[in-house]
Amino acid sequence: MAELFDVINCMFSKPAEFKKLSMNERGKHFFMINRFMSIKYPVQASYMNHTKINPSQVVTYWQESIGKMYSKTPTWMYAKVNKKKAVKDGVSFEESTLNYYCRKKQISRKVLEDAIKYVGEPMIKELKEIEKMIKSS
Repeated sequence: MAELFDVINCMFSKPAEFKKLSMNERGKHFFMINRFMSIKYPVQASYMNHTKINPSQVVTYWQESIGKMYSKTPTWMYAKVNKKKAVKDGVSFEESTLNYYCRKKQISRKVLEDAIKYVGEPMIKELKEIEKMIKSS
């Protein structure tokens, strides 16, 4: 069974191995491959999001059309994602603290960020106490 990044590496650097992959293995990774391709080719990837399209043939299309342009996996395939921290005037909190507070108060993250923004110092003080409590346990 081929994993996602094995298939992606085969698409660009090992076309002979890619051709040996079954159509079922190609189709399993259609969603993520199409998503990665949408970083550089958004219009083409959008056309591939049709309900009745054959997913394994789409992956084959990407390999035949884009795979030949690169000798190795392009760097844009690996997009870096940064997690945001709620910040108010230089004060930041850990993700676990914010998640804990939202879960206990049964509020959304947006409501919490609005509370930090509009309530200000009392909210920041409460979150600092919770963060301190979490770190000590």
